[in-house]
Amino acid sequence: MFYCLLFVLPVVGQAAIEKAKVLIQEIKPSEDVKRLLVPVRVEARVSSAVTSDIEGLVTKITKPLGSRVKAGDVVLYVENKDPTFTYASVPMRAPISGVVSQLSPSLMTKVSRGEKLFSVMDPKSVKLLAEIPFADTALVQPGSKGTFKTELAAKEGLAIRVTGASPLIDPRTGTAPAEMEFVEKDKLPPIGSVGHAVFEIKRGSVLMIPESALGYSDGKPMVKILGSSGLVER
Repeated sequence: MFYCLLFVLPVVGQAAIEKAKVLIQEIKPSEDVKRLLVPVRVEARVSSAVTSDIEGLVTKITKPLGSRVKAGDVVLYVENKDPTFTYASVPMRAPISGVVSQLSPSLMTKVSRGEKLFSVMDPKSVKLLAEIPFADTALVQPGSKGTFKTELAAKEGLAIRVTGASPLIDPRTGTAPAEMEFVEKDKLPPIGSVGHAVFEIKRGSVLMIPESALGYSDGKPMVKILGSSGLVER
């Protein structure tokens, strides 16, 4: 620590003229913290889409949108309606356990081979996706801890940490993708939520000098300090 001198200019009043004052203030090191805000969105960590193996009609839907399913459950049936031959209905099964999050065709809709039919996701396993600006990629690395907030004015948020960050920069946006996870698994926002990841990055100790203590000599900024000998030094 050291002591710097603050200069107070004299004030001219109607009754009297005050003398100039010199104040001494103790300066202590403080943490230099950069607050970084990154827009993020909540998505399912485990998600899978199912496409049709054949061309035909959706003849039956056993698990409508929002239904909970187990891996292997039949969600719908597709049948080839060739006028010459009779084909058996083909069951389209859920590849994972979770919830039917998307259901593209309706009953008796004609679908083509390779067309997307439905998606299943696990709502209990979520992740955060973000795009980190190029200038901040060195500050946000796997293991970095932060806070997820849906409103920046909120005092508290959910603890998060970075699980992965791409070293590749998208030339169109100047950003690199990154993934994050929630530290507490019992407090999860709904999938599709958007918010901000807030990181407070400590960059070491600095000395914050009051502006009133700064002066200039030959165009260069300087500050006067009180040395150990009791003498003022520049």
